[in-house]
Amino acid sequence: MIASPVLSALTGASVIAVASGIMFYIDSSSGGTDIIALIVQKFSSIRIGRALLVTDILIVLIGGLLSGFPILCASFLGLLVKTFGIDFVIARISRR
Repeated sequence: MIASPVLSALTGASVIAVASGIMFYIDSSSGGTDIIALIVQKFSSIRIGRALLVTDILIVLIGGLLSGFPILCASFLGLLVKTFGIDFVIARISRR
């Protein structure tokens, strides 16, 4: 049985959002586009999740165009879940 791309994107993005949110809260990075997002955040008032969204959109668009429309939609949905999830995790940790 083949897994649904949408379900895979939602599950994967949720796990990544929690892990990335914890990393960003302690001012850490996993590398890649995270570094660009941290630089954007440092020199602007943009939250880290939104900065990461801006840096990842181009990658999702290129990958989705090469893989087909259903994958593009699932990838974009996963990107949105990851973006808002990171900001949510950081906000929840910061309240404590």
